Amino acid sequence: MAASKDFSQNEKTIQGILTVIMIVLCFIPGFPRVVAALIFVYLAARHHGVRNVTIGRVVAAVVGVAFFFMLIISHDGKTTPAPATPIAQTASNEEKTPKADTPAFEIKPDPKEPGKLTLVLPGRQSQMNYLNSVKESIGDMAMATTREKMKFKSKDDILNAFYVDECATELYAQRNGYNLTPAEKKTVSAFKEKIIAFQTKIFPQMRLDYGRMAKDIAWAQDATVETLGDSHKTIRFTSALFALHGNILTFSNTVDDFLYKMRFRTEQYAWADGLGDIQSRTFNDPLSDRDIVTWTGNTPEKVK
Repeated sequence: MAASKDFSQNEKTIQGILTVIMIVLCFIPGFPRVVAALIFVYLAARHHGVRNVTIGRVVAAVVGVAFFFMLIISHDGKTTPAPATPIAQTASNEEKTPKADTPAFEIKPDPKEPGKLTLVLPGRQSQMNYLNSVKESIGDMAMATTREKMKFKSKDDILNAFYVDECATELYAQRNGYNLTPAEKKTVSAFKEKIIAFQTKIFPQMRLDYGRMAKDIAWAQDATVETLGDSHKTIRFTSALFALHGNILTFSNTVDDFLYKMRFRTEQYAWADGLGDIQSRTFNDPLSDRDIVTWTGNTPEKVK
């Protein structure tokens, strides 16, 4: 009777192949795994029951059922999700590309108020970036007060010094926008003192050199220009043109704003050296060299 239960070699080969196919089908997403597992149990029992039908089929059935439950537990009929990709690997090419250093701050003309410089902070700068900007400004002031830079030979030299000073004062005026620590507040206080030291050094030299430049230009017009006082806060223009008050008014309206920014206190006009009255005009609310101010057009606002 046992011999009648034996399978031919071809049948065993076919059953082996089908068994492998069923195993593969069990792992294909979307294929009915219950059907595949049941077929596998049947084929396994048949294959292993060639020599001992009872024991073989029992063992094969146990193995098949165990394998069947393993498939049911480990697969829920859904496609296995792809492993999560690290966030760093999903960054766009633009994000991966190193960005150029952004300037800590920029001084730009205010589009709403012509003539006013506005401090532009890119994004929401941290206190550390603000303090780095302070250090950069201190470096700019130190550079501007070197022996070579302290020689004002043209109007552009004066304008460059104005720019360095206004950058520093605009930056200092922004200090209250940051929640600074006591140590950082000391750094900003030291910054204030450096601004004052810078101004008290450059403005007297600026006024002296401006007088010299103006004198060279005025010579061709038979006029003279000189600055007076230890800090050169007074400037005197002498020319026959100033015998007329109307000429004095026209000329002063032309130069007043520039003289005021250089922090002259008084301007004087004479029509000849040692002859006639000297017409003096003192600026309203003259600025000290120690005053830290921001500018809206030609109007200063003192920063406390």
